[in-house]
Amino acid sequence: MTTPSTVKNIQFPKLESAHSSPEDWRNELIYFLMVDRFSDGKEHTRKPYKRGQPGTVDWQLWAESGKARYQGGTLDGARSKLDYLKNMGVTTLWISPIAKQRKALDTYHGYSSQDFLNVEPRLGTIESLRALVDEAHSKNMRVIIDIVFNHSGCNWVYSSEDPKSPEYTPNKKRGFGGWLAADETPTMSVCSRDDGVWPEELQKPEIYHRAGTGNLGEGDVFDPLAENKRSDFFELRSIDHRAGNCLKTMIAIFKWWISATDCDGFRLDTVKHVTIDTARRFCAAIKEHAESIGKKNFLVVGEIAGGNSFQEMGQEAIGDCLDGTLDIGEGRVFLTEAALGNDTPTKYFDMLDGNVQMAKYRCMGRYVTVLDDHDLVSMAPDTERLRFSQRTDKQERVLLALGVQLFGPGIPCIYYGTEQALTGPVPKEAKKEIEEWGIHDHFLRETMFGAEHARVAGKFGTQPDPKMPGFAAFGAVGTHVFDESFWLYKCIQKMTHLRNTEKIFRTGSYMRTAFFNQPDGLMAFSRILGVKEAFVVMNFSKKPVADGSLFVHVNPSDTKVEVIFNSEQMIHEARGGKEFKGSTPVGSKFILGTTDEHKAFLRLPTLKDGQVLIFMMQPEE
Repeated sequence: MTTPSTVKNIQFPKLESAHSSPEDWRNELIYFLMVDRFSDGKEHTRKPYKRGQPGTVDWQLWAESGKARYQGGTLDGARSKLDYLKNMGVTTLWISPIAKQRKALDTYHGYSSQDFLNVEPRLGTIESLRALVDEAHSKNMRVIIDIVFNHSGCNWVYSSEDPKSPEYTPNKKRGFGGWLAADETPTMSVCSRDDGVWPEELQKPEIYHRAGTGNLGEGDVFDPLAENKRSDFFELRSIDHRAGNCLKTMIAIFKWWISATDCDGFRLDTVKHVTIDTARRFCAAIKEHAESIGKKNFLVVGEIAGGNSFQEMGQEAIGDCLDGTLDIGEGRVFLTEAALGNDTPTKYFDMLDGNVQMAKYRCMGRYVTVLDDHDLVSMAPDTERLRFSQRTDKQERVLLALGVQLFGPGIPCIYYGTEQALTGPVPKEAKKEIEEWGIHDHFLRETMFGAEHARVAGKFGTQPDPKMPGFAAFGAVGTHVFDESFWLYKCIQKMTHLRNTEKIFRTGSYMRTAFFNQPDGLMAFSRILGVKEAFVVMNFSKKPVADGSLFVHVNPSDTKVEVIFNSEQMIHEARGGKEFKGSTPVGSKFILGTTDEHKAFLRLPTLKDGQVLIFMMQPEE
């Protein structure tokens, strides 16, 4: 399929029958993967990774490989792993941006578009993207595409001493110094699809802010001329949607992607850095087009950095055109630190109460819960850019965070590799050999497929570079980590099965549980649907807690209380254990007590470090 080179010539492909949208996105479980780092489809030619196996690489070269090279993952590779994901309980894929990048550069992440109407050839073709979507649909799964509509790649230079990244200039546009040809040399003409930027409508210098590189956090978020709206993203060029027909062009581009691929939603990058009016008009047009072809609940979710206050402002100002935001502000930080055992869980759960910022959106399910992702933008500047599993020696504690995601309100999203507990270099002492370990984003982006070598740099990046090791998980090049027998994969499988089976965890109302007696580190919440109420009880402390009890709003004489989930039992069974001999196995029955004031309460058993229990309460039949 030849992709259009100009918006005016776009003929929207006619879908014989567009795949329908989910009735409620809260019923979905999203899995975010970076296409270049997930699968190349050739895992059958490599051995599975053996846990504890030490890496065999020069660790500094390994780190450089991850930072600056394509690794070889493809759209066809992602398609080959749909059963792996479906078996784990995943219902929706969120894939990293797939628009064509500059040919001579190694922007494997996809956020540096050169041709907005083409697929990056190092990842695949428009046909392979459509094949991924079609096969996902055949398995009752859906696909969300990460899109960039706020900026382009470094497709032109300034007429200044620093042509690529000059200092920010307020209130005026800097001089235009020419387009960049495929070989990265300046030119005033765009001759091929590898030169400059495409489609043709984007080849107008006046539609870029041309303000240079400033502070992306500076200025009023509602001011269309603020520095946070006009600044380039380092060398990525900020687009001025208010200039000419620029916004109409961007809308047409992404309407085409919906029709060409039959995808089910968009994740919008850097929404904070466009004006509210631009975001509202863009989102409305996208959803209107999707509905016109039969996708009545096309998902549009935004990345709004800066914290809860910015997310709430975005939701309020953009309105129903934006279905939700990624929970990448304080929520992610508080949940991570609580699950690691470094801070109180109260900070996180307080955000779900009353009139706290974003509370109503969280409880309505209009946000996507996130633990790990590809850049951890919400973390403090001095915080290491590391996955959860890279920051703890007790891997079981990730189940606390996943329990909040899967059993609490919102749309849960799992980042690729979480299920395989990617812990960084093995042995861990090898981290000392890596300069700036944990400082940069690429340490969040190991490959799961374990190619022996990274790709050659630049325009020849489809071939392996024998001098550069692949950025394999654990440093174990030549091995893959798609292990469905791994205990954490099996635990997530068990948890998603419970979530998918019990609607109460997907669409039930949320309530913070009041304790009759609350030991430090113990936290609980309930989900309510009809006559059923599920209590999720978690021990966030690093030691066992006993003597906890919580109030319940039921009649003790006619209520059945049963344990339906025990994380200790789940881990025991996932690791191949036989009969579980611990306390409170699934199926255990409990009798409610009554205080002197005739209030019903549930006396809790002792919970181990990091343990999660779920009690289901419903009327006796």
